[in-house]
Amino acid sequence: KIGKLIYFAVYYDEFDHLYVPPGLLEARNEHIRKKTDHESYLTFVNDKKNYDGTVVLKDIEVLRRLFASEPLMDHHIDTMIDLAKKGDFTGIEIDYERVWKDKEVGKQFFRFAQRLYSRARDKHLKVRIVLEPSAPFADSAFFSGPEYVVMLYNLFGPHSGPGPKANKAFIQKVMTQMKSLPGEKSVALSTGGCMWTSNEVKQWVTEREAKAMAVAHEIQPKRDPDSQSLFFKYEHNGISYQVWYADIQTINYWNTLA
Repeated sequence: KIGKLIYFAVYYDEFDHLYVPPGLLEARNEHIRKKTDHESYLTFVNDKKNYDGTVVLKDIEVLRRLFASEPLMDHHIDTMIDLAKKGDFTGIEIDYERVWKDKEVGKQFFRFAQRLYSRARDKHLKVRIVLEPSAPFADSAFFSGPEYVVMLYNLFGPHSGPGPKANKAFIQKVMTQMKSLPGEKSVALSTGGCMWTSNEVKQWVTEREAKAMAVAHEIQPKRDPDSQSLFFKYEHNGISYQVWYADIQTINYWNTLA
């Protein structure tokens, strides 16, 4: 029942050039050969891959440089559109994060989004824009045309102490705030979860990894009534661990709330 398939993701190299990870376009070509009938979107994220192999996640500085002038912005947009057309994608998805951490970058992002939408529409490409739950939804600069996709997750994670990626109050708050967005709106739910340790290690885990940890330490996870997430705690070699994660029951609950 797939309606849209998102190819994640194109990011940037040390020269601010778009970097397409090996295998991404090959996967797209395979789906073209199979003649799948779902919509297909190529995602662009503001991560940067350095020459030494290290990666900077959610890099505002690369956006600041690309948004510095209209010629730079338009060249960047044309390169995106060219990649999407060559891959025979239905559209482009923009998944830039931390945009509104900087007022000027946030202001330029709206200009970028409007120019991208206009040029993409001329090339018969659709546009999806992914927004963090902290985005200024009521800002009048949001315009009709793109599909806006709001993240219903990251309430808790490596940036915080232990807890679920979303709960009832969080989902209801974000859903209320995003009513002011114009046009088509969607939400994104997140699978997996996070692990926190007493020695300050914080890392994402998949549902499979979380279940394997529970089995290995002979623990029966409990279900949090407020989020329907599963969680458990254990100690190993003097270190305390706490894990929160989602399963199908969690996802169905979040989806029903939304």
